[in-house]
Amino acid sequence: MKKRSIILYCILIILIGNCVYAADIGDGFSGLKWGTDRSTVENLLKVSQKENVGYFIKPDEVYIINHANVGQVFYGFYQNKFFAALFRIKDKEDFGKIKEYMISGYGTPRAQLRVNQTVYIWEYGDIKIKMKLYEKDGTHKLAYYYTPLYGKLNESRLEENFEQSIKLVPKE
Repeated sequence: MKKRSIILYCILIILIGNCVYAADIGDGFSGLKWGTDRSTVENLLKVSQKENVGYFIKPDEVYIINHANVGQVFYGFYQNKFFAALFRIKDKEDFGKIKEYMISGYGTPRAQLRVNQTVYIWEYGDIKIKMKLYEKDGTHKLAYYYTPLYGKLNESRLEENFEQSIKLVPKE
């Protein structure tokens, strides 16, 4: 019985260790400092590359925000420097939980209404946070951008690259 308890305890520690929770994002994201060179980051799996922008995942990492499992983080690198963390949010309920968390931590967002989509935007120092709700297909996204690097990119090109990355990731 003692051996079984120790095994269960070890499994619990491993599971907790593989879950990453949202924290202060001013210096970085998920332990990775903004602007970090990609070559110094371990366990990255490339999912997309176009010109100077590459997206990677850490296959064993699960991310949770306000009790909503948002799955894998897509780490964006511009000229091999970490500039973005992006998520695909699976359902409207999780979108609501995450939006609530963002409001409690970063205040009331600016809202932009576009054709078939609503974009909520927060600014936190050098970080721009965007949550997008696409009305037509019900998809939801969350993105953290490090503005000193993000500002150098064309936003539409960035969005197009992210869409391509999502298509390459296996559905769960």
